[in-house]
Amino acid sequence: MQKPSRETMLGHARDLGGIVLGSAVNASATTFFISGCGLIPGGVTGAATILNRTAGLPLGGVVFVISSLIVLAGLLLLGRESFAKTIFCIAVYSSFLELFSRVLPPFTGNLWVAAIVGGAFIGLGLGFIMRCRGSLGTTDLNGQILKKYFGFTVRSVIPVMDVI
Repeated sequence: MQKPSRETMLGHARDLGGIVLGSAVNASATTFFISGCGLIPGGVTGAATILNRTAGLPLGGVVFVISSLIVLAGLLLLGRESFAKTIFCIAVYSSFLELFSRVLPPFTGNLWVAAIVGGAFIGLGLGFIMRCRGSLGTTDLNGQILKKYFGFTVRSVIPVMDVI
């Protein structure tokens, strides 16, 4: 087996760092701006927020479980190429959600500001993650599945999936 080159190792480290940064930005925006103001985001995090508020289930734990089920479907339909990065991303994002929900005070300002700024930072975080070939195992993974089988672009699928 050939030893990976220095450039390959640096590329992997850069990708993992970008995934951690994107997960932190996304989770902090979700916790501080969106969930903190009583808003409910779209996708898996939105479903987890509803379960958190109605049944008291831990936000990060619910995201982890639901995302893991989607990832298993992705593994079967897309193969294992990005499986490790997706699992890493889900674990990091779920951990940040739990951490930030315990330490960040909720934003108490204007709901429009919370929605716009929170949405912008969630998009920024997801952009970091996707640029580093990662996935939260949620709507972006669903988008990749639909792209492979039906030719849709991921960026056109994500908003539709978030509404559903």
